[in-house]
Amino acid sequence: MAKSVTLYVAADGNDAWSGRLPAPAKNGKDGPLATLPRALKSAREARANFKEAPGAVTILIRGGNYGIAEPLEITSADSGQSAEKALIIAAYRNEQPVLSAGRRITGWKRSADNPNMWQAEIPKLREAGKYFHSSL
Repeated sequence: MAKSVTLYVAADGNDAWSGRLPAPAKNGKDGPLATLPRALKSAREARANFKEAPGAVTILIRGGNYGIAEPLEITSADSGQSAEKALIIAAYRNEQPVLSAGRRITGWKRSADNPNMWQAEIPKLREAGKYFHSSL
């Protein structure tokens, strides 16, 4: 029977750690990973390092908020050879992780044209020639 691999992601994790522990070790030298992209990379590395395909590769995400800066790419190569050798991404038991690709917009000011409206500059959008408008 193929050996399964479990990786952990936690808000207090570190992408330099192995990801094989659900919480940081007391000595601070190992523990969960900090990001889902790093966990996916570790899952791919685990599959590549086995002489024969491993069993299921499971990524368990601890409760907390996780910012996603770029799209997560999960390809057919990540799926494994069968249902018994699948890639599983799930919340850690009884915890609720939140994956968010949103960005905090700061620097809000009242509009000079209409004091009932607020506005904020988003330089990256302006530089890209894109505009964002929202009203409630």
